Amino acid sequence: MGTVLLGSAPVLACTDLVADNQPQASPAKAQPTTPEIYSFQLGDWPAYVIHDGTLPSPTLQPFFLPEASATELAALLADQFLSPDNWNLSVNVLVLRTPQGVVLVDSGMGVGVTPTTGRLKRGLEVLGIAPDQVKAIVLSHAHPDHAGGTIHHPQGLPAFPQARIFLSKAEADFWGADQPDLSTTTLPEAIKKNGITVAHKVLHAAGDQLHKVEGEEEFWPGFRYLTAPGHTPGHRAVKISNGSDTLLYLGDTVHIHAAQFAHPEWTMAADTNRQDAIASRVSLLEQAAGQRLRIAGGHLPFPGLGHVKKLADRQFAFVPQPWSA
Repeated sequence: MGTVLLGSAPVLACTDLVADNQPQASPAKAQPTTPEIYSFQLGDWPAYVIHDGTLPSPTLQPFFLPEASATELAALLADQFLSPDNWNLSVNVLVLRTPQGVVLVDSGMGVGVTPTTGRLKRGLEVLGIAPDQVKAIVLSHAHPDHAGGTIHHPQGLPAFPQARIFLSKAEADFWGADQPDLSTTTLPEAIKKNGITVAHKVLHAAGDQLHKVEGEEEFWPGFRYLTAPGHTPGHRAVKISNGSDTLLYLGDTVHIHAAQFAHPEWTMAADTNRQDAIASRVSLLEQAAGQRLRIAGGHLPFPGLGHVKKLADRQFAFVPQPWSA
C-alpha cells in the first residue's frame, strides 16, 4: 500500500503503511464498535485486556523482519499454519482496577483515526468506567497506536482529564524536541512527519498531567518501568505487581509473535536503534522465561497474555495463556 495518512496522522509503529512499491491491500473494513474484552485477575485486582482493534498489513516484509529471507520467513510461518500475507496485528490495552483508581497501560490509537482501531473508549463504557475514573495511564512509548488514545482526535484535547500520564523521561525528551531524529528508521518521510505530529499533540495535551519517569523505581503503587530502548529511545516495558502476582508488559518489544520469539534478532522499520531493540528483546524474554513471569504484549494476538519458554540460546517460544471464563 502507498503512504496513507490515517486521520490526522499515520500509525508510526506498526501498520498497513509500507513502502510505495508494496502490493495493494484490500480496503480496511471497519470493525464493530464494541471491542472484545478479556477479563482476568492480577492478584486481587480485576484486570482486563480491551482489544482496541487491528492494524492490517498486506505483507510483513519489508516493514517487518527485513533481516529474514522471504523463503525462511514463509517456511517459519507455514510451520505455524500462518502466511506472511494479509497480516493483522492486535492492538491491546491493559486496564486494571487498583485501590488508587483505574490504570491503563497504553491507550490504543484513539477514536476516529483508522476504521479498524479506536475501540478502547467503547470498551471502557462496557466496563462501566468513565473517563474521569481513569487515574493513571502508563505509556510504554509515544507511538500513535500506544499513546494516541490519550487525546481526542483531531482537536488534541485530553481524553482522560483526571489521569496522571506516565512516560519515561528519555521518551518524553526525544519526542518533545522540535524535530526528533528518526533518520535511523526506514520509515517513509510522510510517516515520520505525521508520527512526530501525533507525539507533539499527545505531549502538549498532557501538560501538567505528564509525569516523566527516570530509572526503574516504582512510580505508581505496583508499577515500575524496565529499561528497554531500541524501538524508540525511551521505550519501556512495564512490570506490574500485586502481592505475589506479577505481569510483565512488553509494549513493542515483540511485534510479530510467530517470528520474533524464535528470532529476536529480526527487527522492524520503526526501530530507532536496531541493535538496542534486539538486546532489549533478548533481555526481557530471558527475564520472563527465567522467572516464569506471565507476559502481556501490545501486539501479541488478543488477548496477548501468556508465558515465554526458552528453547535455546537467544531462541524462545510464546506460550499463550489458555482462555478461562
